Amino acid sequence: MANPLRSEVFRLYKNLLYLGREYPKGGDYFRDRLRAAFARNKAVEDPEQIKALIARGEYVSTLSFDWSVRFEQLVFVQFL
Repeated sequence: MANPLRSEVFRLYKNLLYLGREYPKGGDYFRDRLRAAFARNKAVEDPEQIKALIARGEYVSTLSFDWSVRFEQLVFVQFL
């Protein structure tokens, strides 16, 4: 049976990928880093932990448009 949080994770990934198109080092660089960040937590199965990781990702997506701050937060939290 599919995890009900899968759609939320997918939505977050697509949202961050969309925001990353304007990243100063380029969209490809951002996409590679984003993919690696999600892959690091691929094996997480606890729903509460997944919800916490989603919350961190949503926080990163709402940060100011200062890309240096936003990307450092993304790398720091190493979510999903």
